[in-house]
Amino acid sequence: MKENLRHGLVQYMMKMWDWNVDTVDWKHHETAPERIIENAIKGIDAVPEGPIVILFHVKKGTASVLSRLIDRINKDGVQFRAYDPEQHFTMNFWDDNRL
Repeated sequence: MKENLRHGLVQYMMKMWDWNVDTVDWKHHETAPERIIENAIKGIDAVPEGPIVILFHVKKGTASVLSRLIDRINKDGVQFRAYDPEQHFTMNFWDDNRL
């Protein structure tokens, strides 16, 4: 996202979150949905500390493995939470604290 677009988000008091774990489900959802689980676990393991935000796409293959992925992640002690704008923290690739 170019700087002028980030300025626009700030101007309209919008917040933005990026992800730090990419399941690559856009690529594997049809041919290898099991890779979605593998990619998520590898990505979670690579985040040293702090919040984990997982990127999912609305795909049939993603939905087919989602319950198993949630079970696996919960077993590893990671908790799922809904985004709460009252507790927003910076999570973007530019470390732009305005977003």
